[in-house]
Formats: sequence, C-alpha cells, structure tokens
Amino acid sequence: MPSRTTALVTSVLRFTVVLACITVCGCAANRVAQYTYERRLLADADEKFDQKRYAEALKIYQELVSSPSYSQTEAAKQALFKIGYINIYYDNPKADPKASLDAFNSYRVRYADDKLIGEVNTYSKILVVLKSFEEQYDETTARVKRLQYKSAAATGSLDTLLESIQRCSTERDSLDLEKSALLKKISELEQTIVKMEKTR
Repeated sequence: MPSRTTALVTSVLRFTVVLACITVCGCAANRVAQYTYERRLLADADEKFDQKRYAEALKIYQELVSSPSYSQTEAAKQALFKIGYINIYYDNPKADPKASLDAFNSYRVRYADDKLIGEVNTYSKILVVLKSFEEQYDETTARVKRLQYKSAAATGSLDTLLESIQRCSTERDSLDLEKSALLKKISELEQTIVKMEKTR
C-alpha cells in the first residue's frame, strides 16, 4: 500500500499536470480566437496594398468599415485609416483626395482619442489646403476664360480692343504666377507626405 505522502504527492502532480494542460489549451484557443476573420481580411488587404493592387485593397478596407459585423472592430478602425491613406498614396494612379479627406474626417469623428489622430489631422490639413488651392486655380482660370471671351466678342474701336488685350495679358500673367505658386506648394506637400510615409 502506498504511503499517505506518496498519495498526496501523486495527487498534487496530477493536479499540476491537469492545470498545465488547461492553461496551454486555453492559451492556444485564445491565440486562435484573436486571429479573427476581420483580421484576416485586413491582412489580405494589406498584402494587396504591398503588391500595388490598390483597387482590390481599397475594396476590402471599405468592406471592413461598412459591414455591420466588423464596423466596431479594431480592424475596421485600421481599415478606415488606410482608406484615407491609400487615396493620397503617391504611387496610386487612382488616388482620390476627396475620398481621402472624407475618410480622415470620419476617422476624427469616430476615434477622436486614438494615437493616430495627430497624423490624421496633419493629412486632413494638407488636403484642405490642396482643395483650397485647386478652387482658387479653377476660379482664376474661369475668370481668364471669361475675359478672353469678352475680348473676342468685343467690337469697336482699336482702343477698346487694345484695352481688352492688356487686361487679358495681365490676368494671364497673374494666373501664371498663381499656377507657379500652387505647383511649388503641391510639390512641398507631396514631399512632406513622402517623408511622413518613410517615418511610419
């Protein structure tokens, strides 16, 4: 007959082995549970982005953000940031700054206290400045076209025609200066974005 001490040690060892098995199984199950379907979708989209398949990546990111099943997950938050990012990414031929600004604005509303909010705010400010430059450029271009049309339609004395030509020339020079300034600013902003991407 085994002694009481041996029986006690055997019981403690069995208990320890069972506890270790439960802990190991629990940890393994926890790791499996953490890699959910939405995390796999996000990883798939990220892989497509790395392969320069931007339209496909964007479609998956949008699915994560818009699906009621995933919209409250961490993967959806990351996807929303990447929708903004992919739409201003310098190598994306179908980049859409308006869609990018919409995504970043949505991110700011949903995740105001997030650690990426500073970066999101920087991108948003750059996009607002670019939009303002574009509007100014379009307005000036339209003004020049109106003046050119008026000049072409004008009839009358040589003095009137010369005055119209002078106004058009002045407006054209002004537009050229504005265009140069806008192109310089856009180049600076693109360099800023590239530097930000390199530091990520």
